Amino acid sequence: MRKKCKVMRKKCKVMRKKCKVFKKVLTFVLSYVIIENVKRQRVGGGNGVKKKPSLLIPSETKFLSNKNISDRLYVWILLNGEKDGVDTYIDKKPVNGYKKLGISYRTFYKKLKELVENNYLEDCGYAYRVVTDNFEFSRLIYKNIAETLYQTGIDNIIKVYIYLGTLYSSYGKKAYFTFNKLSEDIGYLSKRSVEVKKNMENIISKLEELGLVKCYKDTECGERYHVRYKIAYVKSDLKGDKND
Repeated sequence: MRKKCKVMRKKCKVMRKKCKVFKKVLTFVLSYVIIENVKRQRVGGGNGVKKKPSLLIPSETKFLSNKNISDRLYVWILLNGEKDGVDTYIDKKPVNGYKKLGISYRTFYKKLKELVENNYLEDCGYAYRVVTDNFEFSRLIYKNIAETLYQTGIDNIIKVYIYLGTLYSSYGKKAYFTFNKLSEDIGYLSKRSVEVKKNMENIISKLEELGLVKCYKDTECGERYHVRYKIAYVKSDLKGDKND
């Protein structure tokens, strides 16, 4: 019996050692799985699915309401600039930049200077660096959305999309606008001209055509220019969900 007990004790010791080894291995495996999941989430999504490339666009008043700041030029820089880590650089004299935007040489560099003076670009000697750490407010939009809006060739369409997206995110079903207020907030201060209103209408129509925005007439508040429009939705992707 004593011999059997000794044998049993030895077996128990062996089993305990094996259990300890198993626990260590299990702990290591679990730790590895957790770390890998965290890495995947940082890269852009659980289940190993990467997030779609996005661009950070200012949504602050200083950017939206300054009619001299070109939204298309800003997005063109983000799309065509040279990446260095989290930073984006653009040559001070990009080859045929003005032609690609469909504007004159003089206008291109005038608008480039406006971005520098408003601290959206930093002079780094040989190039400009896109400054993104001083925004009061900003919005991430998918790269394919930015490309689509840029390619329309319509000035201020990106600003309007961001403006409406911000309104919808903030107020949901209670979000609405007037063409008068929209025009002022996009930089056409106190300009109630037929041309400005038509430009805003064309932008809204194009956004609706792309399936990104849906608005409808809600309540008339006096003269025709002050007709209020309710925002039914603003989509965050061409085939995606509405903004939260």
